[in-house]
Amino acid sequence: NNTVYVAGQIGNYAMLYTNYDGISQPSTLLSAANSVFVKDNNVYAAGEEVSSGIGKAKIWKNGSATTIFQDNTRMTSVFVTDKNVFAVGETGTNGAFGIFNATLWKDNIPSLLSQKRSLANSVFATATDVYVVGWEDANANGTSAKAILWKNGILQVLSNNYSIAN
Repeated sequence: NNTVYVAGQIGNYAMLYTNYDGISQPSTLLSAANSVFVKDNNVYAAGEEVSSGIGKAKIWKNGSATTIFQDNTRMTSVFVTDKNVFAVGETGTNGAFGIFNATLWKDNIPSLLSQKRSLANSVFATATDVYVVGWEDANANGTSAKAILWKNGILQVLSNNYSIAN
């Protein structure tokens, strides 16, 4: 199959493109599709919808919403294996203006990867391991972000300089 899929936005709305044409607008709310993954002729997109200023992480499967998560969440990446759907992003722990923490969802069940200000940007999984990359900020002010790899939930700092992993 030579089909090319791209996740994105048109205006303020999530959009999935195939072969460079917009194929579906999975949301009528302010939204973004941040990642797309194709498995067994199913197209998964991860992103968020915003209603009344509150973001909710969302997964669309074949253009239809399959899961809407709790308030103050956002997904940045999705990866599907034969048995599981993995997604990563962030979860707000203190409301809309609180600290956001890197989060891994496995089959819709969230797990915080960090208690510090952080964001998970990408996920990859094998039959035995789950790899997540992103960043963590020890100062919670955005000035000391460090690139991070979480392998099976275990944190590994990739750089001690200001850095971000995608």
